Amino acid sequence: MTPKSNDDLPADFGGCGTAAEAACFVVGDPKEPPVFPVDPHQVVLDSKRRFRLGAAIRCYDWVAAVELARSEQERQDVKDSMSRVAWLETYIQRGDFAAASKLAITLSEMQRIEQHMAAAVEVERMVGWLRDAELAVPPPPN
Repeated sequence: MTPKSNDDLPADFGGCGTAAEAACFVVGDPKEPPVFPVDPHQVVLDSKRRFRLGAAIRCYDWVAAVELARSEQERQDVKDSMSRVAWLETYIQRGDFAAASKLAITLSEMQRIEQHMAAAVEVERMVGWLRDAELAVPPPPN
């Protein structure tokens, strides 16, 4: 059903009949085809773009993320993510795993922090073992 005017629509669904018919509200001259407020094709394309933007951010593909960001909010989200990841890396390199854990938001980031923590513990264990071994060795004779 393509309504000729808003008066031709059934009374149910808020005066629109079905959800599909609700999208066909006549705007302007009833002799003209219905005007859609948003192009459905554009909605699909924008959904795909936003999905790719999220994937680019999660993969740290900053070039793609910057290219895909359209709105000011999306551009700010990319900047914030870049900053968060830079600080995450800084804290991991410094061995400040508590601060890094506060910034981690993905499972892979948490796993990376745990791996670095385990490596740091192993290094400390080895340094302690070497120190103890060094102390146990008698000094060379003169």
